[in-house]
Amino acid sequence: MGSTTTGSVIDKSRITSSKVYVIIERLEQKGLVSHIVKDRMKYFQACSANKLLDYMEEKEKKLEQDKKDISELIPEL
Repeated sequence: MGSTTTGSVIDKSRITSSKVYVIIERLEQKGLVSHIVKDRMKYFQACSANKLLDYMEEKEKKLEQDKKDISELIPEL
């Protein structure tokens, strides 16, 4: 969709506007969506597909670290 407003996202996705705002906010927090303001309107754009891979790699690293931390705690339990 390129750079688009929430109205277009709502129309294409058929998701309620309240949910679209929540979803877009969460995607922005994860660095997967960005926005710019043009003429006092927010336009959102998905980041590159490579960014999605980077995000997944970060999640994997975090999961591995959590697994390691839990493994070290198990003997104490």
